[in-house]
Amino acid sequence: MKSPSALLLMPPVFVFVVDTHLDEDDLKVLCKATPVSLSYIPPYALIRLITLSTTIQVHKPGYAKHSKSYVFCSGKEYASEQIQDMLGLSTQAHAAPHPGLLMPQQALGTA
Repeated sequence: MKSPSALLLMPPVFVFVVDTHLDEDDLKVLCKATPVSLSYIPPYALIRLITLSTTIQVHKPGYAKHSKSYVFCSGKEYASEQIQDMLGLSTQAHAAPHPGLLMPQQALGTA
């Protein structure tokens, strides 16, 4: 179990899951609603996007030079630790701060 101080250092994580087989009208609504939803997310949060179609794609947006995407095939099994590492959600990923990522104290000007 993680110590309370370790939990304080982890930013909140928001995961958006989108089925790309939506009909055109639903996709239009989604495109309009997404920017509104993103405007409520704090600047220090981690955001992940999962798109579902014939494969599962996990998008790890972030900084212009460091955005990543992973494609998971339906016939292969993946260890949860492997997926957490890929998404930057493991304990090791939070051991060092991400350049340019503001933590809550910095974003609020209290650090």
